[in-house]
Amino acid sequence: MKRLLAVCVACFLGTACTPHVSEADASTLAREVAPLLQRQGSAGSLPRTSWPASVAALKPQAVYLRAEGLYIITSSFFTDERGVFVLNPMAGFSPARGTDPSYQPVGHGVFVYRRAG
Repeated sequence: MKRLLAVCVACFLGTACTPHVSEADASTLAREVAPLLQRQGSAGSLPRTSWPASVAALKPQAVYLRAEGLYIITSSFFTDERGVFVLNPMAGFSPARGTDPSYQPVGHGVFVYRRAG
C-alpha cells in the first residue's frame, strides 16, 4: 500500500508541477524578457522587483539569469526542479529533450524544462 501511495504521489508531482504556457503567453513572455537577456555580465538571481508581468504571472519560486537564458522556477522538490526557460538568442545554446535539464519547446524561444538533479 505504501508503494502504491508513493507511485501516486510521484505521478501527481510529475504532472501537477509542470507549468503550462500557451503559445500566446510564450510570445508575451519572450517579448517582455528580451531586455533582461540583453544584460551583459549580470548572471544570477533576479529580485521580484525586476520581474516583468508575464514572469510574475507564473508565480515563480525564483528567477535567475544565465548566459543561455532566463530560468523561471515554478516548482522544486529536493533536486527536482521545473519551470519555464526563455532562450537567449545570442547565446548559441540549443535546448534539447533527453538532457538534464530537459527542455520541451513551447514557441518563440520559450521552453518548459525539468532538471532532475
